[in-house]
Amino acid sequence: MRGRILPASHWLRKGFAALALLLVVAPAAHGNGWEHGTVPFGALLSALQSDDPSLRARAAESLGYRGQGEAVGPLLEALARPEPESAVRGAIVAALGRLRNAAALPALLECLAAEREDTVRGECATALGVIGDVRALPALLDAIDREASPLVIAEAVDALGGFDAPEAVARLASLAEGDDPALAARA
Repeated sequence: MRGRILPASHWLRKGFAALALLLVVAPAAHGNGWEHGTVPFGALLSALQSDDPSLRARAAESLGYRGQGEAVGPLLEALARPEPESAVRGAIVAALGRLRNAAALPALLECLAAEREDTVRGECATALGVIGDVRALPALLDAIDREASPLVIAEAVDALGGFDAPEAVARLASLAEGDDPALAARA
């Protein structure tokens, strides 16, 4: 075997085998059961394409916690693929927020506007607040005004706390003095 170059498929299988071994023996130190830094980066990227939705979600979560900027591209690709599981879409969106990379803004704004699941739209609002780019403010302010889901509205209000822009502060102040006690408390 020495001196022979092995094909990429060999290393992918090895990555999945290492990931499976880690799932069995790694201590459950985080919410998804993984030590986020112990799973090889390549194995996490491979797991984003797994047939198992819980594995895809856990991989996305770990990629977000690791903070590696090179995960943004693969996460955006995973979000662009048709994903039937809302938990996976939510994990991908949350990971993009944790990475705080403005390259994710277009996808997160699209998610806030068009995602069918309230919980995932709420994660989109949260991620936009974590990133804190002022280009997201119009969409968050619009979500507070036009969104039907109380969950998404609450997450959009919370997200405004990530901004120090005058528009965000003014909206939070008006909500704090408004007629809705739940939103006033959040603001």
